[in-house]
Amino acid sequence: MLQVIKSSEFVSMPWKNGQGMTDQIDLLPGRDLPYLWRLSSARVEAASSFSLFPGYDRLLAVFQGEGLLLNDRPLLRHMPVAFAGEEEIQCKLLAGPVRDLGLIYHRESFMATMVHEHIPAGSEQTVQTVGQTTFFFVSHGTMTTENLTVSTGDALKVQDSISLQIKNDGPDPLDFLQISITPRQNTAE
Repeated sequence: MLQVIKSSEFVSMPWKNGQGMTDQIDLLPGRDLPYLWRLSSARVEAASSFSLFPGYDRLLAVFQGEGLLLNDRPLLRHMPVAFAGEEEIQCKLLAGPVRDLGLIYHRESFMATMVHEHIPAGSEQTVQTVGQTTFFFVSHGTMTTENLTVSTGDALKVQDSISLQIKNDGPDPLDFLQISITPRQNTAE
């Protein structure tokens, strides 16, 4: 199954710690947990602390703006970082507001990866999805695949492992973040 999720469909909500807002792209509900995983995008406009998510791991990438300092470690554009949800993170802006993409996932139930891909103008690339759920979040340009068009700020959700031919027919480079979420073996969920 392939599904385009437009940015106009994202659900805006406050951060768990109340220090900002996030746009929820998608989530998988849990039986005894708020969710098993959640993909969202947030605008960071000032120094703040990150919300704590015990029992979860996190993946985060900046896709607009210069970047962030997370506990004085630089997080530059399109360079995903992984950290534990329990880790206390103090965030500072490098040079003005940024927009980021984050995945929070229950570590006992799932494994996940986030990678940046770049396709030059007028090019195409075959991408193999791995895992139960894969997202392609377009951070710049327009992606075409399987007669679907995914624009900047939108996401393509893919269920199951398949091979996709991704085309960049536009005049600009195409940048996207590929997020793969795979269940761990022998999970109860």
